[in-house]
Amino acid sequence: MIDLCTGMKGLSEAGYAKTSFKQKSLQTVIESGKGVYQLKHVKTQHGLSSMAGVTITSVDPGQVQIIQGVRAIGDFWSRSKVPELIDLGEHVSYSGSEYSEKIRSNIARQGEQKRRQINTEYSEAIAAMPRRDCINKVNWTDYCKAWAVHQHVYWKEKLNHHRKCQRFSRFRAVQSTLEDIAERIAPKRECGLVRKLVMFGAASFAAQKGCAAAPRKALIRVLCQRVPVIMVPEHYTSISCPGCGRETKTTDYRTKMCETTSAVQSCPLHPTVSTYSLDRDLAGSLNIGIKGVYSIAGVDFKVRVDT
Repeated sequence: MIDLCTGMKGLSEAGYAKTSFKQKSLQTVIESGKGVYQLKHVKTQHGLSSMAGVTITSVDPGQVQIIQGVRAIGDFWSRSKVPELIDLGEHVSYSGSEYSEKIRSNIARQGEQKRRQINTEYSEAIAAMPRRDCINKVNWTDYCKAWAVHQHVYWKEKLNHHRKCQRFSRFRAVQSTLEDIAERIAPKRECGLVRKLVMFGAASFAAQKGCAAAPRKALIRVLCQRVPVIMVPEHYTSISCPGCGRETKTTDYRTKMCETTSAVQSCPLHPTVSTYSLDRDLAGSLNIGIKGVYSIAGVDFKVRVDT
C-alpha cells in the first residue's frame, strides 16, 4: 500500500481542481465545492456538530470492487452508529468485472493474444523482457538491457496505425467509465445543491492478474471537479472492525469476521451474538469515513484498537 502524497503534488498541473496543501477549515472546503485535500490539512473548531447536515460518501478503492462506499449524513458517522450506517446508509459500488466489461478489457486481451500469435517476432520480444522492477537495481538493469535489444520490435508493433486507433478507442472507453463511476459517487444533479464531501482511501495497489486496474488518479481528477475530495490514509481500515476497532479474522479472501468473548467487550455490530461477518471493502469504507470525520473534528481516534 503506497501513500499518494507524492503523486498528489502534481494533480493541479495535470488539470485537476487546485490541490491544497495548506490548512483549511471544513467550511471553506465545503463551500469550495471541489478540489483535493489531505486529511491532515482539513480541520474544524466546532467538533462533530459541524458534520450535521453534511452528506459524506466514504470510498474504499480496490480491484475486485473498483469502489465500495457508503453515503450518509455526517451525524451517522461514528462507531456507536455503525449498525445504522450499514442498514440506512446508501451503499455505492462499482465492480471490477463491470469496469472490465465497460472498457472492453477482455476484447483487448484477446486481440493482443492474436497479434502475438501472428507476429512471432513481437511475441518473442515480449517473452524476452524480464519483469520491470524499478526498486530492485539488478532487475531494473536487466530490464533496461533487454529493452535496448528489443525496443525496435516493440515500437514497430505499437506504432502500427491500427493499434493507435485501438488505443484511442480504449482511452475513450476508460474516460467514459470513469465518469460513470464518479456519477455513482457524486451525481451531478446533486452537486452544488447540498453540502457534500467524499472521503477517498489514499492508497494504490499493484495490478492483480485477471483484474483491470482502474486509474485512481484519473478517477480523483473527474471526481474532484464535482465535489471536495479528502484523501484518507487507509492503514488498518480493511482488517479492523468498524464497530469496535478490534482486528478481525479472515474467513475467506473477501470476508472478515469480528468475534467477541465473555472476556472482551461487546461490539455495537453484534451485541447479542459472538460473531459478525462483513465484506472487507465495506469494513474499509466505513473505517475510512469514520476516521475522516473524527480527524477533521479533532477527536482522538484509532482505526485499530489493541486488545
